[in-house]
Amino acid sequence: MLVRRWYVIVAGVLLAAGAVVFVWSEVTPDYQRSASQLLLPGALSIPEGGNPYLYIDGLGQAADVLSLALGAESLIEEVTADHPGATVTVARDFSTAGPVVRIDVSGPTDAEAEEILTDMIERTAVVLDDIQAKADVIAEDRISVLPLNVDASSTIDQRNRITFAGGAGLLVLLLTLGMAGLVDGLARSRRRKRSRRESARAAAERALPDSFGQDTGEDDDLDVRDLVETPAAAGISSRPSERRTRATRDARRS
Repeated sequence: MLVRRWYVIVAGVLLAAGAVVFVWSEVTPDYQRSASQLLLPGALSIPEGGNPYLYIDGLGQAADVLSLALGAESLIEEVTADHPGATVTVARDFSTAGPVVRIDVSGPTDAEAEEILTDMIERTAVVLDDIQAKADVIAEDRISVLPLNVDASSTIDQRNRITFAGGAGLLVLLLTLGMAGLVDGLARSRRRKRSRRESARAAAERALPDSFGQDTGEDDDLDVRDLVETPAAAGISSRPSERRTRATRDARRS
């Protein structure tokens, strides 16, 4: 089928290639950035001259609470309102034992991803301070946040482009195969109908001598007999000839 309908396949492949190029140009890649922030205990929780990093073990629950507050839907919508297509994910980083909060940002452009990530880092300190203020925690004992790692450049993610472009090309190819099958089926159907008509016509032509009588040579014999047929057999009366013969004999006698 594919060989017989090669022209349909070639046209489909060209259309599929065009669809892939078009979708690839229309779908923009995602620019991703991330930042990790560490929670530190308040000054009153650390002995004078002590190392704050030695007292972070008890801040895991605080990191969970902060992650929930930063990941609130209302806050994310406010941050991404001017950046359609951008996404923000906030969660505790369980790859480390410390109270680390990770922020992942995806934007349609590198500049937008940078802007959103900067905004989220600034909001982290504000949200953390608001939570503690509502709990009446004095300023000297409040937990603080320290940025550990902030991406200086974006990572380009092409997965969406590949998915949509590949899907468009595959869809066109599947439609092409279906069209090739349809065209081949219609062509075969026409050939079958034409073959049936030709068979019926041939059968009808073969049946004509039987319907109207075959030439067996009897007509020739009939023609010869007709030529030598006697007047009586032909239905012609012979009496006038007999009367003329008798009249001739009577005249000779007299």
